[in-house]
Amino acid sequence: MAQDKGFFSKLINLDWKYVLLGLVIILLLIYGAIENEVHMRQPSEDWSIAVTLEEEVSQDYRMLSVIEREDNLGYTYAYVGDDGIYLRETNWRGEIEKELSFELPSIRVMVLKIDDHQGKYHIYYSDRKQLFKKTIDKTSYSIGEEVLVSNYSEQFDVKGGVVITSDDSLLQLIRDEKVIEEISGFEDVKKVLIKKDEDKYFFSYNTVIGGFLGVIEGEDVTTTMLQDQKNQSDFGYFSDMYIDNNEIVIMTNKVYMASTNPNLMRIYYLDKRDLSSKKEFNIYHSRTTLDPKIVHVEGSRISYVLGVQQTLDIYDELEKKYTWVQRGKYTNVSLYTREDDRLLENTRLTITRRYPVGYDYFNGVQDGVLVWSDLSGDYGDLKMAGHGSDWIQYGRNSHKIRIVELGQTIVVGSVSAAIWGSVFHIFRIVPYWYIFIGYLMLSILIYYLVKGNEDRKWKWLFLGFVLVTLAMKLYLNVIDNYDIVIYKNIYPMILGNKAYLIGSSVLTTLFAYLVYLLWLKDYSHSSKPLKIFFFVGVDYILYLLSVVIYTTTAMLVNSSLL
Repeated sequence: MAQDKGFFSKLINLDWKYVLLGLVIILLLIYGAIENEVHMRQPSEDWSIAVTLEEEVSQDYRMLSVIEREDNLGYTYAYVGDDGIYLRETNWRGEIEKELSFELPSIRVMVLKIDDHQGKYHIYYSDRKQLFKKTIDKTSYSIGEEVLVSNYSEQFDVKGGVVITSDDSLLQLIRDEKVIEEISGFEDVKKVLIKKDEDKYFFSYNTVIGGFLGVIEGEDVTTTMLQDQKNQSDFGYFSDMYIDNNEIVIMTNKVYMASTNPNLMRIYYLDKRDLSSKKEFNIYHSRTTLDPKIVHVEGSRISYVLGVQQTLDIYDELEKKYTWVQRGKYTNVSLYTREDDRLLENTRLTITRRYPVGYDYFNGVQDGVLVWSDLSGDYGDLKMAGHGSDWIQYGRNSHKIRIVELGQTIVVGSVSAAIWGSVFHIFRIVPYWYIFIGYLMLSILIYYLVKGNEDRKWKWLFLGFVLVTLAMKLYLNVIDNYDIVIYKNIYPMILGNKAYLIGSSVLTTLFAYLVYLLWLKDYSHSSKPLKIFFFVGVDYILYLLSVVIYTTTAMLVNSSLL
């Protein structure tokens, strides 16, 4: 008993300022630790968080090119920087093994692509008029002279040593710097693609008169119209091409920029031998400015990646009450699988809170790797993520706790919670104003009608106010809690945990009352309104840092995690 009295005596003698400061620091540290864990969250169960390959690349994905190495040991990417053109050779995890750079050419580079062919890297770059290339020997890493490839280069693509390049009047097919075919008789080229399948090359191009598909076999080139002008207008340009043993699968994408209509995609199945049509069907998607990339095709089942806004509808009710809620700001890349037009799977691959400006998916030996660039200020950040336990562990290991960033998170989070959280809390509590008005009127009535010592009456009335405040927090946290549990997927241990919500309501009230009692030792002669305001202020600070801070952070920062 003596020890208990000693502890209680020490507790009562503590300075209220240090107790409050200690509670605030503990709650902020807990918030920082949880927020750090949130930033380590995987986009889906079997998919890793992002690993950064390169920062401050161009935000235009056409000035960056990523390919699988010909030796199947990793990737190679090249990009146009502020001071030159850079090449990086990496392993399967994106760790750089070799790198080089050379000065920017005299032209303004607007499109760049890299090709791995016959033991050399070929970097092609264009100002949308002329197409040049430089060759890099993979053994010595020596850089060859600049070579003019074509004077017709508004659009181009390259694969396995064959280039398709075109302006608005002439298209050229070039192998080893030799023109093997020229195609004319069209206007306004829109897009070109080329894929290699064993010793054949399949290519497509869209012009104002329609979409065409062709094949290069040796020196022979044949083409056929796949879309007439109306179909191209209805279904969009060819976005990607996939080739298997028997079929060619082509996906188009029609973007409705000034409309609420969803994107329209058409899937074409063609016989690989004679390019004849086997079947076709449409897919409707949420609005996006990004193109789909085909990952795999097996019969009627097709898998593709696409960046879309995936969190539009969930905010409708919240946005009416809280106009600052981030609605539809974030776009994530997902892996979709459909059988004909029926959705079978939607697996999110990115969760970075930024807009992906472009991406490539590689099957390789790693069972799925996504490389993409996120918009970051005036630049892009090149990132990579992969499928499976090895990649998941690698992603976590690559994200060490950064004390400075964690400190910034705590400061920014607490400031935003103090500002927006206060508004949010007022919006939630104002509908119940009559409870506090009723209690105030009842208190005044009791105070003047009930006989007894004024100090004792005040203590009981104040305790009643504390209990009303606690009851209100419990009601808002546990019963009328839609506004906060909507974010339970982001903070399951906080907003999705009923025991925590109850415990935090009770403990913040108890600690606020303790701080009030310690404060009262020095300010016992303060006015009664000041005593109430002090308790409410302390109680709100603790409640804000234990519950509200997570809700406002989810609203303002982490919406992409839903």
